Amino acid sequence: MPVAHPDPRLRLALTEAAVRGLVRRAGDTMGGVVMGRCVLAGDLEQPGATVRIDVTAGLAYGEPAEPTAERLRRTVTETVQRHTGLVVEAVDVRFDDVYLP
Repeated sequence: MPVAHPDPRLRLALTEAAVRGLVRRAGDTMGGVVMGRCVLAGDLEQPGATVRIDVTAGLAYGEPAEPTAERLRRTVTETVQRHTGLVVEAVDVRFDDVYLP
């Protein structure tokens, strides 16, 4: 996917796998979750395009699900918008596992 740059002579791009890596790293480093699957949906070829992100994650035992999911949504949204030209419409979070921290 192309990444905008102020110098028109430069053409920058990110792979979808790199963006999924950003999402996983953002979740794994916030604490309370272990990231699983990540799926990007939307026009990834267009800078400024709107995307939806679906993630699965393991939740640390004892962590409250809803506040942790909201924190994960916020973290993923901020990370993707900061490092790519994409606009995050929504981040759907599904906890599919519980782990002991």
